[in-house]
Amino acid sequence: SGNHMLEAFKSIREMVATHGYTSMWRGLTLTLWRDVPFSGLYWWGYEVINAKLKDLRDERNGRAYDATASRAERRRRNHDNFTETFLDSFASGALSGAIASIVTTPFDVGKTRTQVYRDSPSGAPNGSQRHMMNLLWDIFKAEGVPGLWRGWIPRTLKVAPSCAIMISSYEVGKRVFKHTNERKRQHGDL
Repeated sequence: SGNHMLEAFKSIREMVATHGYTSMWRGLTLTLWRDVPFSGLYWWGYEVINAKLKDLRDERNGRAYDATASRAERRRRNHDNFTETFLDSFASGALSGAIASIVTTPFDVGKTRTQVYRDSPSGAPNGSQRHMMNLLWDIFKAEGVPGLWRGWIPRTLKVAPSCAIMISSYEVGKRVFKHTNERKRQHGDL
């Protein structure tokens, strides 16, 4: 393990010596093209889906919908149940992650193609020097719409559960710590 770390640092030193410090950020732009839209879609979708699930549960359980209360107030008041928190956040995270994954797959395709062909001796164009939209346009011209969404199923099968596990762990953990702090506050421990 330590040997791998030394090798990694040695490779970084060699890369910087050969190509300069900016080589450490090669691919950043392509990564941002994929990750910024994904994160925006994911978090927006998560909030919308999670709120809708909680509203549906409230209606089903006969809890009156209070239109004057903010969404945050309704969440605090009505959903202290850890199981509900887990189920709502898990389902919202998985669905939102799947949608964001599918929508942003073309950017992942562009980034992956750039990584694969960057140093390829096959004569493929060097994608790291190209703008994402030009890269996607070339893929579209050569392969059509299916080329832009190549690999969407495995990507979604990886991303959706990851998003579900991450957000449900966060939400339940947040709820547990909040509950613990409230109990301590009631007993004068804080």
